[in-house]
Amino acid sequence: MQEDRLASSKNELKLDDRPPVVQAPFGCNKNPQDEPSQWAQVVIIGAGLAGLAAAQRLHESGVDDVIILDALDRVGGRVHTISHSDYLLELGAQWLHGADDNPLYQWLTSLGMLDDFQDASLGFQGIYCTNRGELSSSLVKKVIDIVCESKLALSKDENYLQHLLCDNNDNNNINNSLTTTSNKPNPTTNSKQFKNAGQVFKCHLEMRLAQDDELARNKQLVEAIFEWFLRYETIENCCDNMDEVSIQSYTDWTDLGEGTLLNFKNGYRSLLQWFCRQFPHERWLYLNKQVQNVELMKSTISRDNSTPFWTDSSGQAHKWPVLVKYKSAAGAPCVAGLEEGFKAKDCKTIACNHVIVTSSLGFLKKNMQTFFHARIAASQAGTHQVSWFRDGQQDCATI
Repeated sequence: MQEDRLASSKNELKLDDRPPVVQAPFGCNKNPQDEPSQWAQVVIIGAGLAGLAAAQRLHESGVDDVIILDALDRVGGRVHTISHSDYLLELGAQWLHGADDNPLYQWLTSLGMLDDFQDASLGFQGIYCTNRGELSSSLVKKVIDIVCESKLALSKDENYLQHLLCDNNDNNNINNSLTTTSNKPNPTTNSKQFKNAGQVFKCHLEMRLAQDDELARNKQLVEAIFEWFLRYETIENCCDNMDEVSIQSYTDWTDLGEGTLLNFKNGYRSLLQWFCRQFPHERWLYLNKQVQNVELMKSTISRDNSTPFWTDSSGQAHKWPVLVKYKSAAGAPCVAGLEEGFKAKDCKTIACNHVIVTSSLGFLKKNMQTFFHARIAASQAGTHQVSWFRDGQQDCATI
């Protein structure tokens, strides 16, 4: 049932029609066994767009002692363009969203990277089926209508939502049996007000089940279809489940051109290539390097009280305060932040003054306790827990 995002045939340009592009990922001139220096002013973890942009800005500012580590054998992270026959396929991010007031649109247009053709999302279109076959289109449409009604209700004021809640309680008083995507019991809507966006969606479903015989007869199937749409909403809102999204924040965003989905002429990888040309990637970039953890070391003063140094958890002294532990793993999947698979004899370290972590905030949320062996203040850790879904799928966190 997943939304099918297929590039239009109008935008399928043959390789012969395009300027030459670099097929091999940047940094591949290094042997996977090549190791970076044991010291650097700055270490960047991750060679996705955030990491490459950080490197570009550092080089622009005159910083020259930088090491970039990535567990994959390519740059780009969730941006992954490949050549397939005579065409380009985007296995990761595909579009630039929005044009009107989007500064990225203005910048990429000035670089000549964007295609004139505007693609379109298929939205709710798709083939909906179970293992027994395709579902009734009328049933699917009714569930889609419920979802759309819920989204419209969330854009209304508080009085509208309160009236909706009263109608549901007075007329139906239905027992909540749905579960959220996190498998936690759904809070009852028989309360004085809605607590989150998830309750608004489920309230609409309850009302329509009570009013429509076809929906009621197929209640289990309807709930399954509805649950899928709720899961899709979690993608749009960057959260684990819709009960985590406040009613106010659901509509708290800026539209930079509704329905505008812009493709790159030579694939999203052309943006990666532009960034890599802005700094000495041959010297800075190291692929197939899985980072185990980042340690903020203990400050120590030498016996003559003149030279400060830092001591790691094993008692070894270093001249800089942050220690990045990694291992070389050509072709292996990324298990950064996990203790399993890392043996002391396989691990190497880089001591640095600063580390820029460009992992997704979802990754940081999951691995905060194992990835950082630093004494991060509780207030900072809490900030990650609060902001990880508000800021989208990818952000740059600096420790």
